[in-house]
Amino acid sequence: MSHAAIAEQLCISEGTSKWHLNAARKQLKVLIEQQHKVTSHAN
Repeated sequence: MSHAAIAEQLCISEGTSKWHLNAARKQLKVLIEQQHKVTSHAN
């Protein structure tokens, strides 16, 4: 799905759509890194 289509569906700008996706990716990266640290120390 394109940013334009997402923006249209959510009634937001395309730039806002891109910003939210980027923020979510950063948050997911942090969560994955935290989980990796927890599971690495368990072994």
